Amino acid sequence: MKAKKHLGQHFLVNQAVIEKIIDLIKEVCPQDKPVLEVGPGQGVLTYHLDDHFDKFTAVEFDRDMIRVLIQKLDPKKLVNEDFLGLDLKSVYDGEFALVGNFPYNISSQIIFKMLDNVDRIPLMIGMFQKEVAERICATPGGKKNGILSLRTQAYYDCALAFDIPPTAFDPAPKVNSAVIVLKRKEKTLLDCDPKIFA
Repeated sequence: MKAKKHLGQHFLVNQAVIEKIIDLIKEVCPQDKPVLEVGPGQGVLTYHLDDHFDKFTAVEFDRDMIRVLIQKLDPKKLVNEDFLGLDLKSVYDGEFALVGNFPYNISSQIIFKMLDNVDRIPLMIGMFQKEVAERICATPGGKKNGILSLRTQAYYDCALAFDIPPTAFDPAPKVNSAVIVLKRKEKTLLDCDPKIFA
């Protein structure tokens, strides 16, 4: 199945990289923590995560991908909606971990959606365009520090886990990618109204 450019799709095909991401998610996220995957695509992470975690749900906008996923995944664990417009309370009542090979064209918006639901998302493991990942994890005073790093790091501790080359995808993107881990701080750094800060 061909990737759809307008949806920012790049299918991860390198098995070693796939296993590395799965191992990282399993290492960082408790098995009994509900997991929500955004943009599962053809399911290279999905089936492994579903097998491992007690509660698992995948959100996929592309109906063609849904037809692929539904062959191996319980339809009750699939949500055919745009994540950005999804009411997260309709998926899980309480807290959950957010994971995924996020579509590059909406990756920043996914971060802002996460920040709008910070009380419900204590953990995020995701793949981004490397430049975006570096902006999210930028240190104070650096050239890449900006709205993504300031807003995210007010609530989360950020870490770059590893880089992924374009050759790991089909079609290969024109940029490098990186996986990052965000863990919610026990106490926010904010000393003001979050809405004013945003």
